[in-house]
Amino acid sequence: MIRPITVATPPNRRRYRQLFAEVTLPKAYLGSVAALAAAYRQWQLPAP
Repeated sequence: MIRPITVATPPNRRRYRQLFAEVTLPKAYLGSVAALAAAYRQWQLPAP
């Protein structure tokens, strides 16, 4: 369980961050659970 978190995940995070920056579609980066909750409140969406 430790290997996926410490070895495999960091390169994926970098790759997905770069992909996110390159996509030209409208998007919002929500980097934490708190950011997600704040977006739901701001957009007046029902809680998931």
